[in-house]
Amino acid sequence: MQVQMRTFRTVVAVLIASLILGACSGGSGSGSTMFNLPSVPVTVDENGNGKALGFPVGYVGLQPALIAQLQQANVQQLEIRIGYHGIFIYANGQALPYIQWNDESVALLQDVLSKTAGAERAATALPWLRRIGVGVRLKLPLAAGATALEIPRWKGEELVTTETPAATTIGPIQFGGLAYDAAGNPSLEGVALSEIEQSLGASLGLNLPPMVMQILTAVNAQQLTVATQPNGIDLSIDGKPLPGIAYDTARLNSILPIIGPLAGPAMADTLATVIPQLPGADIDLIVSFTGQPASDTKLSSIPIKVNEDGTLSAWGIPLGSSPILTPDVLGKLQAADIQKVDLNIVGDSLYLAANQQSLPVISWSDASLDTFGGVATELFGVSPGLLGSGLAIVRSIVAKTAIGMSLDLPVAAGAAAMSFDAAYDVTASNFAPAASGGGKPSLQTGLVFNDGNLVSAGGIPVETLDSLGVAGISLPANVVSLLESIGAGKISLTTTGNTLELQADGNPLVGVEFDNAALDLALGIAGNFVSDPAQLEMVGAALPEILASDVNLEVTLDGQPAAATKLTSLPLAVNEDGSLTAFGFAVGGEPILQPQFIADMQAINVQRLDANIVGDSLYLATNGQNLPVLSWNDKSLDIVQNVLSSLLGLSPDLLDTGLAFLKDSDVGLALSLPAAAGTEPVSIPDDFDVTAVQMEAPQLGDLVMPSLQLGLVLNGTEIESIGNIPADTLRSLGIVLPSLPANVVEILGSLGSDQLTLNTTSNALELAAGGESLLKLGYDSPTMQRLLTLAGPFLSANLSSTLADPAVAQLVSEQLLPMIIAANLSLVAEVK
Repeated sequence: MQVQMRTFRTVVAVLIASLILGACSGGSGSGSTMFNLPSVPVTVDENGNGKALGFPVGYVGLQPALIAQLQQANVQQLEIRIGYHGIFIYANGQALPYIQWNDESVALLQDVLSKTAGAERAATALPWLRRIGVGVRLKLPLAAGATALEIPRWKGEELVTTETPAATTIGPIQFGGLAYDAAGNPSLEGVALSEIEQSLGASLGLNLPPMVMQILTAVNAQQLTVATQPNGIDLSIDGKPLPGIAYDTARLNSILPIIGPLAGPAMADTLATVIPQLPGADIDLIVSFTGQPASDTKLSSIPIKVNEDGTLSAWGIPLGSSPILTPDVLGKLQAADIQKVDLNIVGDSLYLAANQQSLPVISWSDASLDTFGGVATELFGVSPGLLGSGLAIVRSIVAKTAIGMSLDLPVAAGAAAMSFDAAYDVTASNFAPAASGGGKPSLQTGLVFNDGNLVSAGGIPVETLDSLGVAGISLPANVVSLLESIGAGKISLTTTGNTLELQADGNPLVGVEFDNAALDLALGIAGNFVSDPAQLEMVGAALPEILASDVNLEVTLDGQPAAATKLTSLPLAVNEDGSLTAFGFAVGGEPILQPQFIADMQAINVQRLDANIVGDSLYLATNGQNLPVLSWNDKSLDIVQNVLSSLLGLSPDLLDTGLAFLKDSDVGLALSLPAAAGTEPVSIPDDFDVTAVQMEAPQLGDLVMPSLQLGLVLNGTEIESIGNIPADTLRSLGIVLPSLPANVVEILGSLGSDQLTLNTTSNALELAAGGESLLKLGYDSPTMQRLLTLAGPFLSANLSSTLADPAVAQLVSEQLLPMIIAANLSLVAEVK
């Protein structure tokens, strides 16, 4: 009896030790048992007590609950055999996965057992047990109503059938960040799990007990490796194999009916999915016992299936029982016909795709991760300790490996299922190059906020904007709270080419890379998540053009000054009613240009006006062709205001605000006007630069360059004399001097001077009042010809009619203009 008890306890001790320390590995060895003893039959009752050969052996380690579960699976007999190649387990005579060993793994197991208190005898007996096969056959009580099975007797060791899976089913995955210190305390990617446990207020249960650490220290273990392979799970310490689990498809199929009752319904479904995939799994777990990670973590793209109820599964394995995607979110994704979402985190960038079409790429920095962490702590109540630990783990993992997943979403009712490329790489975005050229808008401007309220925009105070019908802006409370949590006084947004960057106090927060296709896709998806899709559609129409510009937007949040405004080629569209839109957004609430001005421009087929102010010079062009260049000083800027007010019919207040803005700005506009009915649209090169003007030298041919000094007297709208010759005398000679337009007279009168001087040299004209230079004009024959055409609608009817005469037009273009361009003239006008 004592011999039987000792043998049985030895068998059980070796079995338990092997299951704990040799949970996984494979190996092969040569040889076999010298002979096999019959399995000791042990009859077990419902309470776990057994009888061997008719003698009571007491409790055999099977709890009543476990016995009931085995009965539910109709397991009537469990047989455990220890032999040369491992510890074999049979249920009702069917081979199950077993513990496999070879000479090398047994030697390591012996070393471990010899240094484990109470297991020294098992270490000594192990070689003999391999040579003399022993076993125990546990006969379990039948379940109520069950019929006894005919169970075949054990016929010898049966090794697994070597298999080669057709494809990888799970993985490849390598977890290398788990480490234990000498006290058995775990860390993940260098972050102590005790910090996370403290933040959660709960234990994760991953600490190793002192006994295990003593064993590991005794064998000088540095790392434990667990690795799956087609026929099992291998386990090794410092590269030396331990006993492991061996299986093949037949054994895995045999264990499935038993798993359900043992694991419970929820876990049974998961195991029923996982177990058949084990032969194709490629998973490595490397655990360090030095306190530092033993290897890098490497992750492949994880296939995620989104079920109809919003729950998720990976590789067919349920990820919890609660829905992750709400019905509302899932429905909106289906409304956008999104059937697959791919994402991958590589380093500091997030790559996204919907239906294998690239979305904008988002990037960040270490500093911005800390910033976002502070935001999450402030807004969402996330524990700083938990967040800090989590960010440290994420930083460590993404520095070593990409983190990717591919989500398959349920197809909406009535939608056609799409087919996708299995080799698709979401990180190969391949965005179309951004447009380039001088016609590309470039904008620098600033917004000043204080306490969430707009103070100024582009240097224009909010009070002035209000008077112009531009509504003030107040930031929403949640945005203010978010910005306060960042702690930044200045937010900057810049775009260049295909990129956008957001900074806080000069530190990068977020970068975005995109092209128009990616933006359109992102906006199309977002349209299903906003309350006003029409408004988003309007933004979407403008956004690609805005982002294609070189933008530098600086927003101060504490009332401090922001960047000065600099602008080239801002695209402004003129509507039929005279209102303006920029990038699809209305400029002001009322029409700005008078209908007559639009009609005049249509009459001479001006479809686009380009203007750019650089320093104290105004560059102009119509339909992509340059006009004369006008230069001024501070005093003469008032003259420009009067001219524009007269020509364009703009209100003095609006002009005053605009010109004050222009004094401190570098601004350019591209004004598109509606074409007259039946007129072909004008084509203008994308790279047109209104400031790149080169004046042609005068071409006089046989003409002689004129040189003239002349005086005239102005009285109101009339010219009283020229060169001391009264107007009446000239009239008697058939020369009728023209009257000046009233608006020109008004402009001249505003100068407050009784003498005006106009001097011309080759390609240049200068206007002075009282000896002080006011305006300069640079020109050549083509630019002056265009200026005459542009001025036509604003001249008197008689003068316009005269210039429209073909003979006069030919005289002007071929003889008068070349001489005027080349002339050295000095005209002194006395103003009464």
